[in-house]
Amino acid sequence: MLPIGHSLVGLIIYDIFNQKQKWSKNMSYIFMYIFLANLPDGDFIPVILGFDYLNVFHRGLTHTLLFSMIIAALLGAGIKLKDKTSFFDSFPVFFLLIYSHVIIDIFNIDTRPPSGVMALYPLTDQYFHIPLLPPVSHSNLQALLSIANLKTAIFELSLFFPFLLIIFLRQRKNRQS
Repeated sequence: MLPIGHSLVGLIIYDIFNQKQKWSKNMSYIFMYIFLANLPDGDFIPVILGFDYLNVFHRGLTHTLLFSMIIAALLGAGIKLKDKTSFFDSFPVFFLLIYSHVIIDIFNIDTRPPSGVMALYPLTDQYFHIPLLPPVSHSNLQALLSIANLKTAIFELSLFFPFLLIIFLRQRKNRQS
């Protein structure tokens, strides 16, 4: 899935946990949710910068249960210290944001072996792959900006449109009340 789809999932998760909040007053939190929903693809930044050979690391350690738990725990501990928010309140949200990315990527068409992601690592190093979503070309920056990826982006917007419509209508209702 492209960053568009992962970002939309981040927005949906934000809305689930903050239904009564007006989005305009929480933009920094919204950006944090979007960032965390895309965080596992941080391993792809070297490819965008032109280091194509580093694409071999994409969907590696950052796409695992271990990575999601460690980062969520670190963020949960940091929020507890900063905002006095309970670790047990923030950890599940952070984990869901990061791990949602891993779960979604299980459903990508992945033609580069090994296909899929090690979603349950370190419990198992098995790769999980259920190819249902359109493929994403990401071998280099030119591939990222391809017509094929534009079609994938349109598919992702279509897939999440009903959820976004519900969010929009709820936000509109919140503004009116």
